[in-house]
Amino acid sequence: MKKTAALMGMILIAFIAGVKLSAQVKAAWPWPDSMDALAAAPEFHKAVFENDHIRLLEVTVNPGVSENVHTHRYPSALVMDAPVPARSEFTAENNKTVTLPPRNEGAAWSTPQCVLFEPTAPHSLTNLGTYPIHFYRIEFKRMEGNALMKKTRY
Repeated sequence: MKKTAALMGMILIAFIAGVKLSAQVKAAWPWPDSMDALAAAPEFHKAVFENDHIRLLEVTVNPGVSENVHTHRYPSALVMDAPVPARSEFTAENNKTVTLPPRNEGAAWSTPQCVLFEPTAPHSLTNLGTYPIHFYRIEFKRMEGNALMKKTRY
């Protein structure tokens, strides 16, 4: 229950932080649907929830493993529920590899961490650490005007 509340809080934070959504994102997307994370890297990306507005993916990359190259068509928020391993690499479309900033492996976090992303071109992640990388990616497929403000507040 706490994890669900934290995820929903992160979704709200992502909207407040100004994630820009555009109806043109899908039309202008230059990569084929076969490059989508669920099609190109299904062993790493699991669809937890999807509707017309958002898609929630659970992402797990085990130690010593590299994801298949894939894309994310929509702006998104990554909600990390554990520290990123001290050794992991992100490889972008141009084959440029970036070593992610080190974290204290095994360190406890009191709250999930959130990172915002624009639509992401072909890339892969390699886990060079000793424990799994695990996070949720909330992809914002569509949001119409102030639709969030029309919802009932809880």
